[in-house]
Amino acid sequence: MPVRESRHDPNIGNINGWFPSRKMGFPIPFESYLEYCCIMIFEFLTVVSSYDVQPFSTHYQHPETKRKRKYTPDIEALILGDDTPHIIEVKPLALLDMEKYAPISKHIVSDLDMRFAFITDYDVLDRNLLSNVFDLHYHSRYAVSEMVQEGYEEALANRCLTIGELAYQILPKHPEKAFASILRLMWDGRIGCDIKSEEPFTSQTPIWLAKDSDVLERDKNVFTQICSSEKI
Repeated sequence: MPVRESRHDPNIGNINGWFPSRKMGFPIPFESYLEYCCIMIFEFLTVVSSYDVQPFSTHYQHPETKRKRKYTPDIEALILGDDTPHIIEVKPLALLDMEKYAPISKHIVSDLDMRFAFITDYDVLDRNLLSNVFDLHYHSRYAVSEMVQEGYEEALANRCLTIGELAYQILPKHPEKAFASILRLMWDGRIGCDIKSEEPFTSQTPIWLAKDSDVLERDKNVFTQICSSEKI
């Protein structure tokens, strides 16, 4: 849970609130729309085993004044197969001050033995990642219908279909009734998709029967692309 009080200022048009995380089992607070987007993406990525906001506060030495300064990370994330926490600063690209964060990064990496990286608006808006995740999250509220549950694996066995084609094969008279269940299975990682597709998800989006290893590899690549220390 956050170690500081909310910095929300209604006068600057920012937003804050609580995200109902099923992955973590408790509401996650956010202080900006960009933080909300990051939380949504982390909720989707299977490779992110857990995450928390404002997990702790620490003190680092300013290189010029030599005074101790307090720093509270935006997000801490744990990745499957990696015991080293990722400390993530969520900032609009236009507001990144690399000189300011250089000593913070050094302290996090050298003194605390953690990783340090940024996520910017440029990263989360790359291709259609954000719109696709939002679409799948919206449909994650729906239960998978019995007809789709019983038919999707056989229909997708050893072949790739579009969302519309799968819906038609399962419910040929009313394929539109299968869409919500198919998107829920995509959110759950049971049906594979390119989450950073060239176009936002439509009935023409290619899908396939997902393997756990393939989903993890896809999500690992996405995490690496949006959360990189190369900006330091």
